[in-house]
Parts: sequence; structure tokens; C-alpha cells
Amino acid sequence: DANTSDLFIGYGMDMWYGIVDNLSFSGCSYTISKSLIFQPKDGTIVDFVYSKQDILNDIATQQAILATTGLTSRDSAKVFYQIDIWNQVLALNDSNQIHADATAASTKNFSYGSSQTYSKTVDINQSHSISVEHYVDAEAGLTGNVNIAGSGFSAGYKFTTSKRFGNTSTSGSSTSQTISYSLADDDPGDAFSVRILSDPMYGTPVFQVMPGTKSSCPYEGGIQRDQPRLEHAGTTDSLVTFPNVTVGEYQSFDLNICNDAAERRSYRLRLKNNNNNAVVTAGGNPGPEFNSVSGISLGPKGSADACTVYQVDVHQLNPNSLSFTDLEFELYDLCDDGISKSVFATINYGTMVKSITNGNWNNVTIWQAKRVPQPTDSVIIDNNHTVTIPDGPDFKCKSVIVNPNAHLVITPTGKLTVKGND
Repeated sequence: DANTSDLFIGYGMDMWYGIVDNLSFSGCSYTISKSLIFQPKDGTIVDFVYSKQDILNDIATQQAILATTGLTSRDSAKVFYQIDIWNQVLALNDSNQIHADATAASTKNFSYGSSQTYSKTVDINQSHSISVEHYVDAEAGLTGNVNIAGSGFSAGYKFTTSKRFGNTSTSGSSTSQTISYSLADDDPGDAFSVRILSDPMYGTPVFQVMPGTKSSCPYEGGIQRDQPRLEHAGTTDSLVTFPNVTVGEYQSFDLNICNDAAERRSYRLRLKNNNNNAVVTAGGNPGPEFNSVSGISLGPKGSADACTVYQVDVHQLNPNSLSFTDLEFELYDLCDDGISKSVFATINYGTMVKSITNGNWNNVTIWQAKRVPQPTDSVIIDNNHTVTIPDGPDFKCKSVIVNPNAHLVITPTGKLTVKGND
């Protein structure tokens, strides 16, 4: 994964700045102008080692800060300029990979249990610069004759410096340094073939995974050894919907859990999205994680145990929750959850009609819905309420739940038909 494998090593620091008067003579006349001076602030240098994902995460954080209200011009500028620097760093890294030097490229092969260390002297023949923008308060005393561009932020100015990286020799000759790196793997069955090139700017190694590589835990290119497959039994649709489920009852369905890899692999099943807090079990195990740390072990594709079936049961924790939309079931790799497959289920319970006081079934004022329950309704007689089925017609509903200390009374000639899911 390029977002985690690339490493960025560098530093950040704060700067002092000040304004000085310049006295310039021309013959017997002179002029006074102002100049900006700046230097690193002692004790503020901070080293960092970031992955690409770390930088992307920080950009997202900075963008969120920038979107807040009440930031001062200084704070806004600081955030804006940091985002710009990160984008330059990422663009430069992408360019260096594309233009990696293959002049002295070599290929190394290694597999599980092996560890090889190499060292080499690298030459740095190119240099590139990153523009760093700085914010200066207007109160510092800068005037229009100072060559500083407008920053776009009120009450301040911007000036730009350039930081040069790579070859710093003024004569154009290369500089050299010696670096070491190790190649190792700790996953049985992995096998790597790696071509090693040179970064044109720093001379550091650029690693390219070659065909024939098999990798896992995490997947790093080549053949992906983990191949999970998750399906609803009896359909190829990724989403199944169950309408008009009786309130208070379980809705059950089956999931086919399969391994499409050419070797035995293990995966985990979890409930990734559960709106309205449904009670969900799969294979008899409660969610959100439905199996042990060791996961579900499945044989190679085509074998008798390449697939297994888990029954899923969904139940309401709260009878007032009538819809569970897009419950997501994810089958994922044990140590690389970026390798996964998902299916979805939506469970809609029938319309619920709940009592709000005592009275006869056919009295609209005792029901929260302000109507008499219909054959498709799920009825709840709430706590401490007594509802009576009076003499007369055959009253119908889909289900009835009688809560604690509540009562359903049927008179000798009264009749109630509960239809369930028929």
C-alpha cells in the first residue's frame, strides 16, 4: 500500500523575523528602506517520520481547522501554508518514483524467514526545491515599498522562501552517502521479487514489486494470497430487503462465506454498520465481531471446505425501532482489513400501533396512531394498560406484544385473529 509503505523523514521549525532599516547612498544623497530578516527559532526544530497516510491525515485535519470560524489571520495562514507544503512534498515524491533511476538497478528475491541486509553508496545528482510561505503581521511595520506579495489574509503579508533538497554542490558535481536497508518477511508462503532503483533526488532506494511476488499480512503487491468472498445465500444481489417483519420476531437469513484463494486462508466476519442498534448474531455468535481471534479457516478454492454457511438472526432491541437499513456484513482479512467483501441487509418491521391508555380495541382514542389497528399492524399494549376485545366483529392484526403489567382481555364473544407473516 503506497499510503503506508513510503516514508517521509524531515523536520519542522518556527522562525524569528524582524524589520530593519536599510541606508543606501547614491553620491551625496541617500534613501532609507526597510528589509525583512528571519532566522530559525532555537529549540523549535521537531523531527518527524511520516507515512503518506500520516500526511494525508494531517491535511484532512488542517482542512477541518481551516473550515472553523473565528480563526485569526495568522492561524488561517499557518494552516493554509502547511497544507500547501504537504501537497508539494507528495507531488515531489510521486515524481521521484516515476523518474526513478534504473542505471544501477538490481533484483532481489527473498521469502518467509529470510533476512538480507544491503549497503550501497548513493550519488545525488539532482536537486529540487520546496517553496515555504510565511506570514508576517501588518503591525510589523512593512510598507508598500517592501517586496512582499499580498497573502490573501487580512492584516498581514506573505513572503516565500525556498528550501533546496538533494544535491547542494554549487559546482554541479554529485555528493555521496552510504545507506543500508534490509529485506525480510515473516509470513509463511510469501515470496518476493523486488527490483531496486534509486530516487533521483536523494539517491535512496525505490522498491518495485515484480511479477511472481506473493504477499499477505499485509498485501504488498504481486499475487494477493487472501481472496475472501461473501454472498447472500440464494441470490447474487449484495442487498436483500425483508419488508413487513412482525414486530418482536427474529428475521433470519444465510450468508455464504467462501475462500477463493488457491490455499487455505482465514478471515473474520463482522457487522460494520448497525443503525438503530439491532441485536444481530451470525453463526450463533453475537456481533459486532462474530468469531474468535483466529477467524474462520477455509480450504482452498474448489475444496469441500472452501465455503461455510452462517445463519444470521436480527432482532429488535427496542420494539419502537421499526427499520434497520443497510446493515453491513463484512468478511475481511485477519491482518489487512483493506482486503474485504461486504453484503447488506435491510429489515423493515410492520407498522406498529401502541396503546396510550386503557379501553376497548375499537376505540381510536386509546391508540397512539389515532386509529384502530389494521391486519398489517404490529400491536403493542404498553405498560399498565388494559385493552379489551369487545363483542362484535373479528378484529385482526399482524402481531401483539403485551408489555409488563399490561393486559389483553377478550370477552366471551369477542374475537382477535393474529395473522403473523402469512
